[in-house]
Amino acid sequence: MTAPAVVHGTIEAPGPCVALLTWSDHTGRVVGRRRSRDLTFRLTLVPGRYRVDVEDDRPLADPRRHGGTHVVLDLRPGDVLEQPLQLEKVAPLRGVVEADELPERHARVHVRHEDGRSWELRTDAHGRFLAAGLPAGALTLTAYDARRSACVAEVTVAADRPETFVRIDTPTATVAVRLTLPDGVAVPAAQGNLVDTRTGQQHPIRVRDGVGAVSGLVPGCYDLVLAPSRGVLGGTFALGPVAVDAMVVTEVVVERSAVVTGRVLDGATGLGLLAAPVSLLDADGTELERTRTDSRGHFVLGRDLRTAGELTVVVSGGPERRHVQRVAIADVEVRTGRRVDLGAIVLPASCTAHWSPRLHVTAMTLPATRV
Repeated sequence: MTAPAVVHGTIEAPGPCVALLTWSDHTGRVVGRRRSRDLTFRLTLVPGRYRVDVEDDRPLADPRRHGGTHVVLDLRPGDVLEQPLQLEKVAPLRGVVEADELPERHARVHVRHEDGRSWELRTDAHGRFLAAGLPAGALTLTAYDARRSACVAEVTVAADRPETFVRIDTPTATVAVRLTLPDGVAVPAAQGNLVDTRTGQQHPIRVRDGVGAVSGLVPGCYDLVLAPSRGVLGGTFALGPVAVDAMVVTEVVVERSAVVTGRVLDGATGLGLLAAPVSLLDADGTELERTRTDSRGHFVLGRDLRTAGELTVVVSGGPERRHVQRVAIADVEVRTGRRVDLGAIVLPASCTAHWSPRLHVTAMTLPATRV
């Protein structure tokens, strides 16, 4: 049976702290982890090659945190070693992450040391971050904001410097979209998303009077995924690459959808019915779209409606009716880009409910009875 090796160690630190020990084998696999409050430790290990890392157990954002150290041990059977370790007093690393010259709050900052070790931290509400106790040497900082935009900065932390400050500005771009119909008329209103073709991240965009814009985008290639609206067909349109600190204006022509219009009238008064439900059904009876009439009884159907036949428009009585009545108009044919006006649709007069007068109740006084 192979005799184990024993390592006795003491840790010297510039001030009081709790040390965190981590030891891994020659493959880099972590074998064990332990905290030491009295800054001493004893490890019993199988003979082999080990790396022992010692760090201050305080959070990375604590400015009192000491810098860590490590040692590589080649242990043979029966070895008993005395290994002193020294925690260093290194300068903290401070920085700020900005986007469009504004602080980026809660951005993720990845710190990687030249020896392969890495740490993760986040900025505060003002875009600032603090990393204390990092080992001296070259560091690579990669900042990721909420849009997954990344920016890399190279810094060097030295023990003889009082403090290191780094400013990271994540790159951004702006995309403007001009939506028009085939006849050149601007789309009055539409909604959609700008989709990053690399990451799939979506950025909502609202179009008013044919113009919509989104700023603060990660440079790259984007697609416009336009949701269908009344009278306008939806679709996906490639916008192409977007460069850093640039504004890209793209012309997008969208097709008109088929539109069905009409007016619902009350058969008794001849006035338009308010909020009367209007449904559009296909040949199988499946509801394609539903809307309600306005204050004058007008309705418009045509959200992503394309060329089709044998459609049915079903009109029901609105909330002003005591009894629900329906009128169906069958064999409606529509074509993409054209309007079909059904004219006036009259709902027959409904039954009128008569309410009985309220009964008058007279209070009665009963004689008291003793038992």
